[in-house]
Order: sequence, then structure tokens, then C-alpha cells
Amino acid sequence: PPQIPNKEHPVSAQYASVQGNHLSEIVPSHAFAIMDGRKKNRYLQSSWTPEKDPLRPKCPAVALDCEMAEVIGADGLWREVIKVSAVDFLSGETLLDTLVLPTAKVKRWKTEITGITDQIMKEATVRGQSVRGWAEARFKLWQHIDRSTVLIGQSLHHDLEVLGMLHTQVVDSAILAAKTIDLPGAKTIGLKKMCKEILNVNVQCSNGGMHDCLEDVLASRELILHWIYDPEKLQRWALLKREEELERKARLQPQRERRRASTSRQNTQKGKGTATNVVDYGSNSFDIDDPGYSDHEVLRWEDIAEDLGWPHPDTGYDPWSD
Repeated sequence: PPQIPNKEHPVSAQYASVQGNHLSEIVPSHAFAIMDGRKKNRYLQSSWTPEKDPLRPKCPAVALDCEMAEVIGADGLWREVIKVSAVDFLSGETLLDTLVLPTAKVKRWKTEITGITDQIMKEATVRGQSVRGWAEARFKLWQHIDRSTVLIGQSLHHDLEVLGMLHTQVVDSAILAAKTIDLPGAKTIGLKKMCKEILNVNVQCSNGGMHDCLEDVLASRELILHWIYDPEKLQRWALLKREEELERKARLQPQRERRRASTSRQNTQKGKGTATNVVDYGSNSFDIDDPGYSDHEVLRWEDIAEDLGWPHPDTGYDPWSD
């Protein structure tokens, strides 16, 4: 099995990014955190993409996307792939576009995003139009790629995780955008927004915003192609996004400072033993003895997360939407 990355044993990954008109820059990364039990088990089930075989050449670059459902596993709620699509990056040929029957009981199909229901999956399975489980879906994908293939997509770590894949040759539009904006703690920008602002193309618009897996693959491919041939446009867009993010942070700063001051005041009262009904940080309760207090002033976990560089939930970013 693969070795488990931790602080004592970092595992290097490489992300190719756009430089000029070439996908040439290699960025080493080994910022892994200690895994919890579920992630550790998932990681141990993962496999490296097969080695390159000169006698069986595979695609040099492939765009990939998966749709996922929330399932009930042996160790709690998890995600499983329920559809996978892949396109040859160079030719645009569809290599794979199939439903995937999950191996665990589904708690939520996320139909509002995926467009997939239990009935749709059952009918496709009866007609032989689905594959059984993530391992078979991964095997189908491996018919077209090897370890030298560059995978292209949006937030590909989600897709690699549900396919149980370890792969280091990646061009990720989300990473590329964040690296170009270059602002710690900036909100993650979804595929739909980037396509609208950069390509002037609308995606994920049918049936109230449902995703089409193949459409998302083609959209991420188009984004990367656009950035290869017009990197200056990416720089202009990133500068605009950076300015917008700085304005948003400045606008939210007074509110966050009020929350911190309120929390500090409550902690001081608690230390003196004078507070009653002091804030419970795990709920929306508040100190009713403070006449100037508002529950909007609670220092919430999302504010702490933003200080540590994670996207703030107020931005509307939903990792399921990638």
C-alpha cells in the first residue's frame, strides 16, 4: 500500500501550471496534514496510476470530472463517485462518460447538483449503462491514462479521492486561479463563475443549476486552453479578483473586530465569574445580560478558518459545486 503522508514523512506532489504559452512550471508541494481514520483508510485503498508502457501508449493529457453522492460507510458518512467523464485534452474526443453504481448505501444523491436519482441509477444499471463501483470506474479511466498523463480539471483532489487514485501530473484550474490571484485566504472561485467571467460562457445553468459532468469537463478544458493561448487575460482577471477580495475583506473587517471584542469581553466576564448564559461556541446562543450584544457578533469558526487561510463560507463557495 502507499505510504501515509505526515509531518515526519512528507510526500511530494507536482502541479504543472501555465507559464507563457506552455504547461511547464513544476511546483513542489508537501503540505500534508495528519490524516484522521477515515481519510487514512481511503488513502490506503488508493493506488498510483499505472506506469507508462511504451508498447501501450496512452493519452498525454486528459480532462476529468466526477459527480458524487453522500454515502453511509462503515466509518461514517463519505462520498462516492456516481458519474465520471473524461475527454482527450488535445483532440476533445470523449473517452469516458458513464454512471457509476456506488458500493455503499446512498444517504443523499445531491440531485439538485448532480441531476442523478436512485431511479435513474437503477434504470441505467438494468440497461447495462453503468459501471459497478469506484474501482471499476477507475479501471475504465486507466485504459486511457498512465502515470505520465497530465490530468486537467477543477479541484481535482475531490475527483482523485473518490476514484481512489494517486496522481501527481495535474493542471488544476482552481489551483491555477488561486496561484495567480496570490492572496492568502481568498475565496475559492468555482468553475461556473470562472467560465462566465473569463470565457463569457454559461455552464451549470439547466434545471436550476444542475451539473452536466461532461459539460464541466469540456469547460475546464476550455479554460486551460484559453489560459495557455492568452495568459495576459488570466493576469488581468486575477488582478481584478484580487482587488475585489481585498475590498470584501475590508468591508467585513469591522464586523469581525466587533465579534472578537464581544468574545473577549465575554471571556473576561467568565474569568471573573460574573457572566450568565455566556456564549456557547457550538451554538447560536448569546449572553442575554449584555444589552449591547448581538448574536451576529459571535466569533464563529468560519472567522478563525479565514485567519488560517481557508475560504470564508460567506463567499458562497460550496466544494460540492466544483
